[in-house]
Amino acid sequence: MSRLSIPVKVLALSFVIFLSSTCVIVGAAANGGKCSKAGLTQTTKGVSYICVASGKKNVWKAKPVTAKGKKSSTSQPTETYLAPTTTGVSTEQCKLVEASPERAKYGNIFVAFPPIGGNLEPSGTFKVVLIPIDWADLPGEANPLARVTDQIKLFNSWFDTVSEGKVSFVWSTYDKYVRVPGSASTYYQARSGGGDAMAKAAIAAADPYVDFTGVRAVYFLAPKDQKVFVESSQAFKDLNLSAPIPTNEGQIMNYALAGSYFDIQPRNYWSYWVHETGHMFKLPDLKYNWNNHGEVDIPVPIGPFSGFDMLSSQDGPSRTLSSWLRWIIGWLPAESLYCQNYSDLNKTTIMLNPIDNRTTGIKSAMIKISPTKILAVESRRPASYDCKAPTNRAGVLVYIVDATIGHGEGTQILVPPSGRGLVGNDCGTPGILDAILDVGNSVTSNGITVKLVKSGTYDTVEISKAG
Repeated sequence: MSRLSIPVKVLALSFVIFLSSTCVIVGAAANGGKCSKAGLTQTTKGVSYICVASGKKNVWKAKPVTAKGKKSSTSQPTETYLAPTTTGVSTEQCKLVEASPERAKYGNIFVAFPPIGGNLEPSGTFKVVLIPIDWADLPGEANPLARVTDQIKLFNSWFDTVSEGKVSFVWSTYDKYVRVPGSASTYYQARSGGGDAMAKAAIAAADPYVDFTGVRAVYFLAPKDQKVFVESSQAFKDLNLSAPIPTNEGQIMNYALAGSYFDIQPRNYWSYWVHETGHMFKLPDLKYNWNNHGEVDIPVPIGPFSGFDMLSSQDGPSRTLSSWLRWIIGWLPAESLYCQNYSDLNKTTIMLNPIDNRTTGIKSAMIKISPTKILAVESRRPASYDCKAPTNRAGVLVYIVDATIGHGEGTQILVPPSGRGLVGNDCGTPGILDAILDVGNSVTSNGITVKLVKSGTYDTVEISKAG
């Protein structure tokens, strides 16, 4: 079920609570009504109440309402958030300056500070368009938008979550297939990469019907069950787009087309779009390099971050964005970051707020090891965007960020508990490293030990120098 359907239910639930809490029922509990003894409980019209002390009197207070198998957004945390036990340094000190060969050579994508702009800005509302395309020898089915309406909603919801509302997308959609001249086989593409000839031909064919005014990206939809585009076809401004694509209303700088690879469940279009749109923000790939840089003694498929980030694998069990990538793009507020230098590190207890929550609290603890290296600790919770897998569970993720390693070379390296290996899944990805810390687990890297001591609403970790 799409997460966007949740607010409708929440509104309805809140309405029921409002009625229950404002109606005066003689002899029954009601929010704010007097009660005789603290600790008493009562259920009235499906709402549970507890008697609590309020000043010199006792009053009824509605308990958080929980639907079967799902926590209501009207509920309150079951534990009080506490500040870290030591004071960190300015978060400016956790802005590692990138020193990778890739950035020095290309300068068009970034893994650390300063960020590289020039395409999609880190905040704002972006106009994009979805265009179904077909050919005479590869005709599309009726009602192409039926395949993508829910995918667009998930895409929008995901960006709202990870950016904490800083970016949003306004989609326009063309509800018929645009016929591209010639044969579809002319554009056959087996591997992921640029396909500018296809994009130019498709946009030219769509130009009479589609208003491209202000459009920042085009997402093409190929006919259902096609085999012309096997993986995907995409290109971006300043990265691999050979030249801006002209239209009557302006130039197109970014496009993406999901191939037949994404027609196989549980893969989907929206997560592919998210991954490629991440590159429009000039965020890096966290995949490709199997080298774990000494943190793990086995090669990890799809790279040392092993599918725990949308920029590691759009198919991975954990389809979120790491706190480090949120930090460098400007989506992690400074008040959500605890920063400390290794030289000043004393044993510290920190309550971590899960990174996808929109509530107050530290979401990431970063210990600066050197001018180009940080150890990051963040709290994870499975989300509705994710693919269910044993490696994706509540707990803590610890990893190293090395700013001397660039895009596609493994700049973020997981630090798993000792003895952990690869675990299979049904998400369409290779084995995923079992890297989540459970309560009682600890890891040590670069002279720093992180231990998860408690997990509930928040994850409580102890961070100290090793030994």
